[in-house]
Amino acid sequence: MNHIEEIFDKDKIARSTNIYGNLDYMKLYDSLDSTDRATFERMYERFNQNREKYLETISVNYEETLPTKEFKNPVHKAKSSELVWKWRFVSEEYFTELLQKTNRQKKLSGLEDTLTKYKSVFQKIKPKALAKILSQEMFYFVLKMHNKIDDHSYYVSQLSLRLGQKVEEAFSQVIMTEYYRSTKDWQNTRKLTLTNRYRSKYWLHSSEPKWSAFDIATVGSSLLAVALKLFTVPTPNRFKPGFEPKPAFWHSMKLEKTRNIGIIRVSEALLKIISREGVAEALKDTGVNQSFPLLVKPRPWTAYNEGGYLYSSNTLLTSESMANEQTAYVKEAIAKGKMDKFLDSLDDVSSCAWGINQKMLQVIDEIWSTGKMFLDIPAQPEEMESVPDVSGKLTYEQKQKLIQQRVRLSNKRAERNNLGNALETAKLFAKRGDRFYYTYQVDFRGRVYPVSSSMFVHLGQDSIRSLLQFWYSKPLGKEGLRWLKIHLANMYGVDKLSNQDREDFVNTHMEDVIDSAERPLTGNRWWTQGENPFQALATCMEINEAIKSGNPELFLSRIAVNQDGSCNGLQHYAALGGDVGGAVQVNMIANATKPGDVYSEVAKIVSAKIEQEAVESKPVAEELKGKISRKLVKQPVMTSVYGVTKYGMVRQLDERFKDMGVDAIRRSRYSPYVAQLILEAIGELFSGANKIKEWLSECTQRISESVRADVYRRDIVSDKEFMTKHVTAMIWTTPLGLPVVQPYRQTQQMVVRSTQLQSMNLYNPFALSFVDKSRQRQGIAPNYIHSLDSTHMLMTVRECVKKGLSFAAVHDSFWTHAASVPSMNAILREQFVALHQHDLIEHLRNEFMARYSGYMQLVHVPISYKSYKEIQKLRGTNKEITSLRHELNLELKRFKGDKSIISPSTILENNGELRNYTRVGGQAGAFALDNTSTSKKTSLRVFVPLQIPHVPSQGDYDVAQVRQNEYFFS
Repeated sequence: MNHIEEIFDKDKIARSTNIYGNLDYMKLYDSLDSTDRATFERMYERFNQNREKYLETISVNYEETLPTKEFKNPVHKAKSSELVWKWRFVSEEYFTELLQKTNRQKKLSGLEDTLTKYKSVFQKIKPKALAKILSQEMFYFVLKMHNKIDDHSYYVSQLSLRLGQKVEEAFSQVIMTEYYRSTKDWQNTRKLTLTNRYRSKYWLHSSEPKWSAFDIATVGSSLLAVALKLFTVPTPNRFKPGFEPKPAFWHSMKLEKTRNIGIIRVSEALLKIISREGVAEALKDTGVNQSFPLLVKPRPWTAYNEGGYLYSSNTLLTSESMANEQTAYVKEAIAKGKMDKFLDSLDDVSSCAWGINQKMLQVIDEIWSTGKMFLDIPAQPEEMESVPDVSGKLTYEQKQKLIQQRVRLSNKRAERNNLGNALETAKLFAKRGDRFYYTYQVDFRGRVYPVSSSMFVHLGQDSIRSLLQFWYSKPLGKEGLRWLKIHLANMYGVDKLSNQDREDFVNTHMEDVIDSAERPLTGNRWWTQGENPFQALATCMEINEAIKSGNPELFLSRIAVNQDGSCNGLQHYAALGGDVGGAVQVNMIANATKPGDVYSEVAKIVSAKIEQEAVESKPVAEELKGKISRKLVKQPVMTSVYGVTKYGMVRQLDERFKDMGVDAIRRSRYSPYVAQLILEAIGELFSGANKIKEWLSECTQRISESVRADVYRRDIVSDKEFMTKHVTAMIWTTPLGLPVVQPYRQTQQMVVRSTQLQSMNLYNPFALSFVDKSRQRQGIAPNYIHSLDSTHMLMTVRECVKKGLSFAAVHDSFWTHAASVPSMNAILREQFVALHQHDLIEHLRNEFMARYSGYMQLVHVPISYKSYKEIQKLRGTNKEITSLRHELNLELKRFKGDKSIISPSTILENNGELRNYTRVGGQAGAFALDNTSTSKKTSLRVFVPLQIPHVPSQGDYDVAQVRQNEYFFS
């Protein structure tokens, strides 16, 4: 910042130098009084606004000037950045020459002829921008392939679509820029960000129609063909000394199951260049777009695609696993103000100011530079074990083992690259103690995720989390040091004791704490034995500094102290079902003296059942007696909340038994047996939760097979598919107003022929797809719980920010300053009570009844009913009823108000026989009145109004008890 030395005290500036020898903004801010802090904030904000604009716009400015200087390095030592710039030069020349050819009406090749069809688009974008898009996207593709051990390939269809979408985005940017200039709205910099809201309507201001999927695929595949033709990499000459240019990419086919799939492969020579430099170094000076944290607070969310980054665009919902119709629901809810609380809370999450823990960065960078594996830091590729060869004569078991080893090595390589990129990002912010913010998106359930192209986020691994701290410091006060010690115990893995015992544990190991802080890599390295060692080390350093300060209460602390929910999904289930026994195990009972442990309790119940069956001489029980541990049951119990099936549980247990050295034959007997006992144990502890799961599953079964004539038309569902395919998805609204749509559908494909490389089968996002009823049913319980835990977090952050607390979260792990932990603990408990003080399940049922009003269910009416013959007679005499589809249309007319219509359901209603229906024998789609037969000889299929079952009864647990349990979150 200019003139900063002239404004603030020189002694303070001198004392604010960091370990890199630079003025540290974080330290300087701490040294200033309130008046000077206000001045600093104004200067720093203006400074960061300018830097943020540069960082965001450089990646979307498609008309930036290419460098004119010659590259100094000889071609055989080409760096990645130089290679990308050369690709840009050759492709710009190609596109320039192509446009000149078309103007002179010269004879064109097939590729040129295809590109010429989009001449008006390319003329608007200009060759320079096209070249930038193509070179950067192809290099981005190379970086993705670099993480793989072998098979450095990518699908042609996906790569073509990405390229085509980038071209359309660039074209829309040009069109909308011209539009704003023509309307004299050029001064409005927010509109110049050209977010998706404006880009999506570019065709309204252009003679070019909106691009179809065919256009995007055609342009994308044509650009891909240009890259295959022009982009080269220096490769050692096999016949004489030196290097020669060879293609960087080539087109090939790969057999997947029974189909040949088009792929693009990457040159090994190009991958070696990336390996030599490292991904972080390779990204420098290439202009490849990266989603960095922001230097200023993100824009508040005001619309579906208005929020987050200031000068570049992103959407509220993540694109992965999102139902297309959810976008429409969310846009409508925002427009009507029904999501104001949700958006305000999301803005509050983004308001957290972060800084870099420079001491931890030094330690991790020193470890990184050795290239050796250390805790969660992978070794560099040269230090990793050799890649196993899976060719040759191998048994099936040997081959599978080697394939798993290759996958593990591939993952390690990816982790190394991602961590390297994250460290480079951290260094940028650490250099001068810069402040930064994350912008967030939500998935379809409302769970919150930071936006970042690297792993440099607080959702990352232990080493990366240890680098992050709050930028604004806060004195520890009377309770802060105690909470730092409890936090250290938690990070070390001593989190099953009482809080007092955790504090005592750290006090007992204070010499180890100090040694770890002052000699992290040369001392006894006590910290490395912890469960989250790097975060434990960061806390050791903070405790040591606080004690050395002489007055810990005044020590300015930045460490983020976290409080985690006790198996948070089960906590929500216990509150929903009123389960007293379950509430005890997940720390929801008042005045508990020590934390409960649901995993240990389940292990105890399972062990007791095994001992009982061993007494009865059951062989498998006799073999397993004394072998059931908390570690064995933990994963199955934890994932049971989120919809794991019994088969999934068996696979999890099989892996655990395998780790214990149990052979395959015994594992095949042990795993199903223990899985069943775990399910029984969970059922005993959380009986109310099981009832709720079953109720949600039954509601989903009915709703996903229900129909309404106006959304089940013949043009959507053919007569052949009538009542065998369905379109109704599960939809509900969270307490903060987010519409949730389960995205599980059978995807519809469209064929795009005559592209430059091959025909493509593409997912058609505009086709109404049939629901995947099985996945809808399996997903409803975990997704509903996820939507509640997200709601609880957002309610908590809203209240914390109102009361001036710094707050961050990783789903059900809430973070704040050490001094603020008691306040945050009180708030999160109050918000949990506020969330569950209403009957959420009854409210959900009422929403289902309103949302699916008018929907019909096909059920079987038994021959014993009086209505049976009357319905037969109606169908024989009413000429409007020639099929079930016609009956469905009649039911819709009646629902819309024509009560004069006589339909089969009115006959049942008039005779008092329209009773509750059930699934017969648990069969999918086999609903019948009075649980009777579904045989065609003894029943008729009739449409009746959809019935939502009544909610199950609840237990006696009072959720207000969480206020008096200190281990509810701990």
